Amino acid sequence: MIRTSLKLYHTSRLLTPLANRNLPALTPKLAVVSSANTTLYRHKSTTSPATAVIPQEKPGLFKRIAKSLFDSSRGKYISLGVLLYEKCANEPNFVEFVKVLGLPDTFNSWFLVTELHVWMVMTKCSVMENNGRHMRNSMVKMMWDDCSQKLKTLHVSSQLEVPRSGSVLQELDQQLKAAIFAYDEGIMSSDTVLASALWRRFYIDNSSDIKGEELEILVSYVRRQIAELHALSDEEFSKKPTFTWVPLKV
Repeated sequence: MIRTSLKLYHTSRLLTPLANRNLPALTPKLAVVSSANTTLYRHKSTTSPATAVIPQEKPGLFKRIAKSLFDSSRGKYISLGVLLYEKCANEPNFVEFVKVLGLPDTFNSWFLVTELHVWMVMTKCSVMENNGRHMRNSMVKMMWDDCSQKLKTLHVSSQLEVPRSGSVLQELDQQLKAAIFAYDEGIMSSDTVLASALWRRFYIDNSSDIKGEELEILVSYVRRQIAELHALSDEEFSKKPTFTWVPLKV
């Protein structure tokens, strides 16, 4: 059983401190901004229009970074971390999470959903010794870089601060570390402990509403997804992140 045999590693000590990083702060309750624009490029060709090269989609930022790192052994696992983060940030259906779990459509909700998926993948990386460590660190670095870029897109002032914590992004860093410990404890314990950890992260701002049905959905989702991840062999998992996310509701 995963809750008894999984060798979890408290990855919060691997997270890079943000105090000296020049990152913009997060404005609470900001709506998620997305873009559907796709950049295409064409090969130059002297052939006739009938044999012209079909436009190809330009690789995304994450895939370009991963490709550039894949040349070395250590770089291979760093690049896998980049691709794993892309799956955590882009593949889960955020709109479905907002509707089913009753979350506000904000940047903070996107971060909570992404954080949960990053943590679930990190539990798999944690049993892979040094190679897993490179993947975990790469995922966390890409998460902060992605958050920074999204905040720039939202035109958030880098001067915004919160009491006693510095910037809001630094506050999120502290919350992430606490969430990892709470989630680790929850997955190794009962559903009640896991539900408590999820409630504190997702719903504590509205403490008058326990959200029992939503928590039941979340607990089931986390248990099923971690079971799927740990069913993969280390070799299969480290070749290419081709796994799929389980349905939010069964």
